[in-house]
Amino acid sequence: MIPQVADGVSIPVIATGGIADSRGVVAAFALGAEGVQLGTRFVAVEESIAHSKYKQAILNAADTETAITCRKLLPTRSLKTEFTRRLLELEESGATASDIREFLGYSRARTGQIEGDLENGEAYSGASAGMIKEILLQPKWFRNLSRIIKKL
Repeated sequence: MIPQVADGVSIPVIATGGIADSRGVVAAFALGAEGVQLGTRFVAVEESIAHSKYKQAILNAADTETAITCRKLLPTRSLKTEFTRRLLELEESGATASDIREFLGYSRARTGQIEGDLENGEAYSGASAGMIKEILLQPKWFRNLSRIIKKL
């Protein structure tokens, strides 16, 4: 899809989704992107304010351990946790958007991602979590990327 968008617009294209390492960044640029967004990868860096339990859950996740939730609101992808299981059950039972909003409340993301309570809070994550195997310092990650790009 990146090549079609890059060929069809006159503004910079930012590639997102499924990019967690240097290979994905290089591929996105080769396909015509002028930038990339690495959401899940940059949760799992030392400098991130995310709770260590959230970061560890990303490291432990396989590529099949995320689920799309909140389809009636704003679809999001999250790690499969007890909270996600309950949310999916609610959605599958025919809950309305209002029911889902009520279940979510106002601080579920903070509860999971900042406070580390993954049983009662959301843990957003792309499927790229399955590629992330260590918590890095951002400068180390960028050095690795720079080394790969120089080899091209």
